[in-house]
Amino acid sequence: MRPDSSAYEESRPEFRALYDLTYDHAPKIAVELGIQSGSSGRAIAAAMYDANGGSCDGCEICGYDRRQHLRWTDDWMDKDLEEIGGMYQIFDLWGEEGFSQWAKGRVVDFIFVDTDPHSYEQTMNWLNTWIRQLLVVNGLAVFHDTHKNSPVRSALDDFVAVHPGSYDLEYISVRYGLGVLRRTAS
Repeated sequence: MRPDSSAYEESRPEFRALYDLTYDHAPKIAVELGIQSGSSGRAIAAAMYDANGGSCDGCEICGYDRRQHLRWTDDWMDKDLEEIGGMYQIFDLWGEEGFSQWAKGRVVDFIFVDTDPHSYEQTMNWLNTWIRQLLVVNGLAVFHDTHKNSPVRSALDDFVAVHPGSYDLEYISVRYGLGVLRRTAS
């Protein structure tokens, strides 16, 4: 069953942009760092479902956040996860813990990052772990909160400057901003 993301796509342009990026990329394995309300996860899941011909066989989305940090109620979360058809797994771990426990020997073709506190240091940590070590060539990493002068945007700019020719970076001007990082070389 296709996850219902229509309300999010229409009311928040960043979710429509996230849906479009995911749909165009058609990933089979995605990671979401920072979940909170689940809106971005539903947009990602709906796009994966649509891009893969109405099926998510073999698709996997792994979400990392501490359960007490989530804004989903347990009933709502269970209903949404059932609707997505079991392809979305929530791990009650911070992203750092998830990387050390889940990531060993794995690769990912799509990563969405929207974690607090949106600091330069935290973003550099994600870039040097999840992105550098797990993102496949031609894989996408989408970062939320990349508005002008944000620490996330500064970290992305610095990371790309240190790795010339390995990543393409573009920014999408939607509420709070999205930074789209495509890996071009290993």
